[in-house]
Amino acid sequence: MYRIHFFNDQGKYQVPIYREEVKATLEIVFTYKNLVPGIRVTQSDEVVFETEFGRVVWPEIEQDQLAEVERAFPPAPKASALDALPVYMAAIDRARDADLDSREPAFNQLRSAEVPLLAYAASEGLNLNHYAYRQAEEIIYEISEQQ
Repeated sequence: MYRIHFFNDQGKYQVPIYREEVKATLEIVFTYKNLVPGIRVTQSDEVVFETEFGRVVWPEIEQDQLAEVERAFPPAPKASALDALPVYMAAIDRARDADLDSREPAFNQLRSAEVPLLAYAASEGLNLNHYAYRQAEEIIYEISEQQ
């Protein structure tokens, strides 16, 4: 399991994003590395990948390999966390309203909507707790327990 942390310019992060696969992890990192001041990926509490201000600082990667990965995962456009927040809130509503057969796709949509919200918040230094933010996994757990 990989944990992706989006750091703001003061070295703080909101919550990690969890991903099982390397490809999904790299997609998130390379999509947002130019927007977020710092990204750190850990596995079993060890740093396995890190960026600072759009530059990969760990591990050392040859330029041709780096360019290949960057082509595979183009950068996200600049946007605001406050623009991403309504999308995230709508995903929460869909997850809560989903029937048993539709829950897993709704949960995946919620997880996906959380990624840009956290990235844009880190790029702006915005504390999402001031906007009633709750972590997707926490919401998913609560919905699952209501069965």
